[in-house]
Amino acid sequence: MKSENIGIVNAKFNDKIIFSPKQKCKIHLLKILENLAGSWKVHPIFRDMQTKEIIEWMRGKDNDV
Repeated sequence: MKSENIGIVNAKFNDKIIFSPKQKCKIHLLKILENLAGSWKVHPIFRDMQTKEIIEWMRGKDNDV
């Protein structure tokens, strides 16, 4: 592989590619969700929704993984 090709992935449009970090990162998901809980209280659409509902509303259901 030539040095200018480092980081390039040859893939077709319909290929499913999963990127994994070289080092594992600890994500404190529960802490993140707790911090987000009050962020949408004044939003006209999201104020009565849970974080999961807001995420699904924005990007759709996560059933294609």
